[in-house]
Amino acid sequence: MTSVMDVLQWLLPAGVLSNVVVWLISRSTYRARNRKEREDIYKQLYENVSGTLLDIQQQYEQLQRKHEQSNKNQTRMAGMLSLLVARARYCRSWPQCPLRSELQKYHQDGYIDSSPQGQRDHTGRGERQLRDGPDPDDESGSGCRSPS
Repeated sequence: MTSVMDVLQWLLPAGVLSNVVVWLISRSTYRARNRKEREDIYKQLYENVSGTLLDIQQQYEQLQRKHEQSNKNQTRMAGMLSLLVARARYCRSWPQCPLRSELQKYHQDGYIDSSPQGQRDHTGRGERQLRDGPDPDDESGSGCRSPS
Protein backbone atom coordinates (compact mmCIF):
# COMPACT_ATOMS: atom_id res chain seq x y z
CA MET A 1 0.00 0.00 0.00
CA THR A 2 2.88 2.27 0.65
CA SER A 3 4.11 1.78 -2.87
CA VAL A 4 0.75 3.01 -4.19
CA MET A 5 0.93 6.04 -1.91
CA ASP A 6 4.46 6.69 -3.10
CA VAL A 7 3.34 6.57 -6.73
CA LEU A 8 0.40 8.90 -6.02
CA GLN A 9 2.64 11.36 -4.21
CA TRP A 10 5.01 11.27 -7.12
CA LEU A 11 2.20 11.74 -9.73
CA LEU A 12 0.20 14.48 -7.99
CA PRO A 13 2.93 17.07 -7.48
CA ALA A 14 4.26 16.52 -11.02
CA GLY A 15 0.84 17.31 -12.50
CA VAL A 16 0.55 14.10 -14.48
CA LEU A 17 -2.99 13.49 -13.25
CA SER A 18 -4.09 16.99 -14.15
CA ASN A 19 -2.44 16.59 -17.56
CA VAL A 20 -4.41 13.39 -18.17
CA VAL A 21 -7.69 15.15 -17.26
CA VAL A 22 -6.86 18.13 -19.49
CA TRP A 23 -5.90 15.76 -22.31
CA LEU A 24 -9.24 13.91 -22.08
CA ILE A 25 -11.21 17.18 -22.14
CA SER A 26 -9.19 18.67 -24.98
CA ARG A 27 -9.56 15.47 -26.98
CA SER A 28 -13.34 15.73 -26.93
CA THR A 29 -13.22 19.43 -27.87
CA TYR A 30 -10.76 18.63 -30.66
CA ARG A 31 -13.14 16.03 -32.08
CA ALA A 32 -16.08 18.44 -31.84
CA ARG A 33 -14.07 21.19 -33.56
CA ASN A 34 -13.03 18.83 -36.37
CA ARG A 35 -16.61 17.66 -36.85
CA LYS A 36 -17.84 21.27 -37.03
CA GLU A 37 -15.14 22.23 -39.53
CA ARG A 38 -15.97 19.21 -41.69
CA GLU A 39 -19.69 20.06 -41.63
CA ASP A 40 -18.92 23.68 -42.51
CA ILE A 41 -16.82 22.54 -45.46
CA TYR A 42 -19.59 20.23 -46.68
CA LYS A 43 -22.13 23.03 -46.30
CA GLN A 44 -19.93 25.42 -48.28
CA LEU A 45 -19.39 22.83 -51.02
CA TYR A 46 -23.13 22.16 -51.19
CA GLU A 47 -23.85 25.89 -51.55
CA ASN A 48 -21.20 26.22 -54.28
CA VAL A 49 -22.58 23.24 -56.17
CA SER A 50 -26.13 24.53 -55.81
CA GLY A 51 -25.14 27.95 -57.14
CA THR A 52 -23.26 26.41 -60.05
CA LEU A 53 -26.18 24.15 -60.86
CA LEU A 54 -28.59 27.10 -60.89
CA ASP A 55 -26.24 29.03 -63.20
CA ILE A 56 -25.95 26.08 -65.57
CA GLN A 57 -29.73 25.65 -65.56
CA GLN A 58 -30.23 29.32 -66.46
CA GLN A 59 -27.66 29.08 -69.26
CA TYR A 60 -29.40 25.93 -70.55
CA GLU A 61 -32.78 27.68 -70.58
CA GLN A 62 -31.29 30.66 -72.45
CA LEU A 63 -29.70 28.36 -75.03
CA GLN A 64 -32.95 26.46 -75.40
CA ARG A 65 -34.85 29.72 -76.02
CA LYS A 66 -32.28 30.80 -78.61
CA HIS A 67 -32.51 27.38 -80.29
CA GLU A 68 -36.31 27.56 -80.42
CA GLN A 69 -36.13 31.07 -81.84
CA SER A 70 -33.63 30.04 -84.51
CA ASN A 71 -35.82 27.05 -85.41
CA LYS A 72 -38.78 29.39 -85.82
CA ASN A 73 -36.67 31.69 -88.00
CA GLN A 74 -35.45 28.77 -90.13
CA THR A 75 -38.99 27.44 -90.53
CA ARG A 76 -40.21 30.90 -91.52
CA MET A 77 -37.33 31.34 -93.99
CA ALA A 78 -37.95 27.89 -95.51
CA GLY A 79 -41.63 28.74 -95.92
CA MET A 80 -40.77 32.03 -97.58
CA LEU A 81 -38.32 30.28 -99.92
CA SER A 82 -40.83 27.63 -100.93
CA LEU A 83 -43.41 30.36 -101.56
CA LEU A 84 -40.92 32.25 -103.71
CA VAL A 85 -40.09 29.12 -105.68
CA ALA A 86 -43.77 28.35 -106.18
CA ARG A 87 -44.47 31.90 -107.37
CA ALA A 88 -41.39 31.96 -109.59
CA ARG A 89 -42.84 29.26 -111.84
CA TYR A 90 -45.77 31.52 -112.67
CA CYS A 91 -43.55 34.54 -113.33
CA ARG A 92 -43.75 35.89 -116.88
CA SER A 93 -39.94 36.06 -117.17
CA TRP A 94 -39.36 32.52 -115.82
CA PRO A 95 -37.70 31.21 -119.01
CA GLN A 96 -35.05 33.97 -118.80
CA CYS A 97 -34.70 33.96 -114.99
CA PRO A 98 -31.06 33.59 -113.87
CA LEU A 99 -32.16 31.58 -110.81
CA ARG A 100 -34.04 29.03 -112.89
CA SER A 101 -31.01 26.83 -113.53
CA GLU A 102 -30.11 26.81 -109.83
CA LEU A 103 -33.66 26.07 -108.69
CA GLN A 104 -34.02 23.19 -111.13
CA LYS A 105 -31.09 21.38 -109.50
CA TYR A 106 -33.15 20.70 -106.38
CA HIS A 107 -35.85 18.07 -106.28
CA GLN A 108 -38.84 18.22 -104.00
CA ASP A 109 -37.17 15.66 -101.70
CA GLY A 110 -34.48 18.22 -100.91
CA TYR A 111 -31.50 16.49 -102.51
CA ILE A 112 -29.47 17.93 -105.36
CA ASP A 113 -29.70 16.28 -108.77
CA SER A 114 -26.07 15.99 -109.77
CA SER A 115 -26.70 13.91 -112.89
CA PRO A 116 -25.98 15.62 -116.20
CA GLN A 117 -28.96 16.57 -118.31
CA GLY A 118 -30.06 13.93 -120.76
CA GLN A 119 -29.66 10.97 -118.43
CA ARG A 120 -32.62 9.17 -116.95
CA ASP A 121 -33.96 10.09 -113.54
CA HIS A 122 -32.84 8.21 -110.43
CA THR A 123 -36.35 6.94 -109.77
CA GLY A 124 -35.94 4.06 -112.27
CA ARG A 125 -33.24 2.29 -110.29
CA GLY A 126 -33.92 -1.32 -109.51
CA GLU A 127 -35.94 -1.92 -112.66
CA ARG A 128 -34.29 -4.04 -115.30
CA GLN A 129 -33.85 -2.41 -118.71
CA LEU A 130 -33.27 -4.05 -122.05
CA ARG A 131 -29.56 -3.25 -122.09
CA ASP A 132 -28.86 -4.67 -118.64
CA GLY A 133 -27.41 -7.91 -119.97
CA PRO A 134 -28.25 -11.52 -119.15
CA ASP A 135 -30.48 -12.37 -116.24
CA PRO A 136 -28.45 -13.68 -113.27
CA ASP A 137 -31.50 -15.63 -112.03
CA ASP A 138 -31.91 -17.51 -115.28
CA GLU A 139 -32.72 -21.15 -114.51
CA SER A 140 -32.63 -22.44 -118.07
CA GLY A 141 -28.97 -21.60 -118.58
CA SER A 142 -29.60 -19.77 -121.86
CA GLY A 143 -28.65 -16.36 -120.45
CA CYS A 144 -31.85 -14.86 -121.80
CA ARG A 145 -34.62 -13.22 -119.89
CA SER A 146 -38.11 -14.46 -120.00
CA PRO A 147 -40.64 -12.09 -121.61
CA SER A 148 -42.41 -11.24 -118.38
